[in-house]
Amino acid sequence: MRISSIYDRFIKWKHNKITLLSAKESNEKTSSLIMRLLYIKNNYCFSKNDEILCTSVTDKNLEEINSCYENMENVNKHSYDTLFTSLSKEPVVVKIDHLAEEYFMKYKAKNNLKLQILRDENIETKIVEQCVEKVKNDYKRINIFKENKIQHIFEEIKWIKNLNYTDLENYQNAPKHNGLRKNSKAREGVFKVKELYCEELNKLAYVSYEDMFIYAAKEAELNPRFVHILVDGCERLTYLQWNFLKSLRKNEVYSGFTLAFNTDKGESIYCSFMRNGKIYTSKFQEKVKRFNVKNKKDISKEKSNNIKSKNIKGMDAFERFQYFDLRHKTDFTMMKDYSNSDEIVVNHQDQILEYNKEEVAKIPVFTNIAAGEPIFIDPSLEDNFSMPKQWIKGLKDCFILKVKGDSMINANINDGDFVVIHKQMDVNNNDIVAANISGSATLKRLNISKKGVFLNPENEKYSPIPVTEEGIFILGKAVGIIRRL
Repeated sequence: MRISSIYDRFIKWKHNKITLLSAKESNEKTSSLIMRLLYIKNNYCFSKNDEILCTSVTDKNLEEINSCYENMENVNKHSYDTLFTSLSKEPVVVKIDHLAEEYFMKYKAKNNLKLQILRDENIETKIVEQCVEKVKNDYKRINIFKENKIQHIFEEIKWIKNLNYTDLENYQNAPKHNGLRKNSKAREGVFKVKELYCEELNKLAYVSYEDMFIYAAKEAELNPRFVHILVDGCERLTYLQWNFLKSLRKNEVYSGFTLAFNTDKGESIYCSFMRNGKIYTSKFQEKVKRFNVKNKKDISKEKSNNIKSKNIKGMDAFERFQYFDLRHKTDFTMMKDYSNSDEIVVNHQDQILEYNKEEVAKIPVFTNIAAGEPIFIDPSLEDNFSMPKQWIKGLKDCFILKVKGDSMINANINDGDFVVIHKQMDVNNNDIVAANISGSATLKRLNISKKGVFLNPENEKYSPIPVTEEGIFILGKAVGIIRRL
């Protein structure tokens, strides 16, 4: 199947501790996750013992992964083959609950425990009801106890456990939930019920679903198994599940997580990483590279509609440029409305970004600078060019010169390009600089060696220009290239 560019970048993204995909549920999303698995399998498994886990929080996601994997592996069998392909094991594809239960059983056997997983909510609710009876007299005026809302209290206990609020202070400071305010008497009462509930489960030799993950994580920590872990359905991923998965991962330099969030199905109330459709990457406490397909599609559609509305009788209302950022080794595609140059639309890494008047800087444009033989400097101002302030962040004094000639073509600077120059005297060896040679301007690469100082072209047709102490000085350093599309 055809994969859009942002999915393609996600599939082949370099190693990262956490690579995150947020997208609407689709066949393309599932296929991309499997292709990412194949790419990792053939590029980032360096030992015969390296294993990959592909898991899901829900049965539905797991079924889609299983049905897609075999077909995708056959279709793309040699697409990602590398030197390490022969070392790769087949990935383990299993639901996270089933894997956690396996590790819980190992822990139980090792420690000779008689615990059983409690799977009957009716029994759980009855235990909660008994615990409420023990504390309700201390909280007679609190609605949740006064009205005997056992189900609400049970749901709150599950919320506390899933989000791992292990002490009262943390729970009291947690976001408002189930109508219970922060630092309230109601929360104090519910937390007491929770503690009694846990004690009662222990007496009955039961563990809750949530406690199963705590025991499983303890077992996994003793012998981490997987170098790469891919997880689908992360909009339902709880803190306890995440902690278990972290325990399963080997601490190799090249190990990492790939996490896929569905943005159109609504997150679980027990998910620590997503709230009201927004993903909080800081919760992972590791460096995250995020691919957000939903925003790209929605905004691109909106921009497309805007552009169409401005096209009159086939005439495009936008002018387009490509900007090469020489400092950060990246490039952007920029669109400017002929009728309003202060508002700019930028396409970068398949995301559409808008910049308004306050976010745009106007850079003065002067007449020609030579990328060939030096030409006479004309100091007259031709125009101002609007560009995002972010691109020249930290550079206080910039101007733009139009290039004439082809002496810098091997440095991706062509005749007719515009070069952004930062006024500075302290340039370094190998910098591309604008220089004034006896009243004439040229653009060259500075070369400093034992043989002397030269302004070198990036085209074999031209000769280096020796720099002498007299008659030459540096105008500034090239920090960007603007090319009309």
